[in-house]
Amino acid sequence: MTWELPIIDMALGVCAVVAAGCALLAGSRAAQVMGFLGLGILMTLVWLRLGSVDVALAEAGLGGGILGALLVWLAVRGPERRSEDGPLDEDRPAHRTASADRRILRLRAGLGLLAGAATAMVTAAAWLRAEQELPTWTTGLEGSIEETGVSHEVTGVLLAFRAYDTLLESAVLLFAAVAVLALGQGRGLDHVQRSRSSPASVLPWMARWIAPLVLLTGLWLLFAGSSDS
Repeated sequence: MTWELPIIDMALGVCAVVAAGCALLAGSRAAQVMGFLGLGILMTLVWLRLGSVDVALAEAGLGGGILGALLVWLAVRGPERRSEDGPLDEDRPAHRTASADRRILRLRAGLGLLAGAATAMVTAAAWLRAEQELPTWTTGLEGSIEETGVSHEVTGVLLAFRAYDTLLESAVLLFAAVAVLALGQGRGLDHVQRSRSSPASVLPWMARWIAPLVLLTGLWLLFAGSSDS
């Protein structure tokens, strides 16, 4: 059995591995963030090459867009700039510092084990050439849209056929936001909550007006996607 791999696919694969290495192994936080942003763009192109336009859009909007913006904020406001308010570190008790260090070590160990297990599973699947199971439904998506209760194909796929995937994407963004807050000032999430600076006068006004508009827009999009009207 012989098969040929296009040069563009090989180039995308090599560039994705290099970008992942920059995101994980670079010494500078700015270089790591740039590597992650480049990886998001490359993964979007990979999904486009595979013909999964919806996954490519989700990768570009969620993975490369929102999560990339959070990481850029972390690179700008992270522990590398904590010298501006350094005296706060001196007021922190030593036992709290040791306890925070132990929590960080346990968190790193847990994340390392989780990443190692995921890498081992992916490597074993690729090595054994494990095949994915076919979808459980017997009819085409066009014939199953009516069973979802909506008439728009994209809404039906996101809310019914890919409901768990959509939920997991929201959970990943929530976890990323918590991680950025926890690492944003180099002193953990408790410090970020206690030392909250007073917002500018325009921010509360924008929040009072924009938040309801965003909620209404989301509800309208859901309604528009669930009917032909």
